[in-house]
Amino acid sequence: MTDDLDPRVYAATCLCLAVRRAARTLGRRYDGAFASLGVTNGQFSILMALSGGTPLAVGELSAELGLDRTSLAATLKPLERGALVELHPDPNDGRARLVAITGKGRSLLDAAIPRWRAVQAETLQAARLEDSHALRAALAAIG
Repeated sequence: MTDDLDPRVYAATCLCLAVRRAARTLGRRYDGAFASLGVTNGQFSILMALSGGTPLAVGELSAELGLDRTSLAATLKPLERGALVELHPDPNDGRARLVAITGKGRSLLDAAIPRWRAVQAETLQAARLEDSHALRAALAAIG
């Protein structure tokens, strides 16, 4: 037996559903901005994480992006095939692999960053926010 939660009340009040819908919408917005460059928003995030110049171990990159290693590996493959990143053994730990951005990856970021900024601005305007700090803080507090 179910309790008396009306599906319309659930749809109108469920935080998880609202966040998932918003995440899918945001993902499509960012994917659309990067589509002509041949990368997804997830791949852009990887390139940005690597843009500091220091190669990262796969485990470090996975933790930084909040991805499991399997998902990260799948997302890295097209970046590696496109010569946007390179993977090589860690000289300090032969079991670990390091990921580094290439010159081609940096060039792609040069083209992608203005698009990212535009989507950020559009999203803040749509959410009626002056900046992203409050929203990011609320999401971080959740986990």
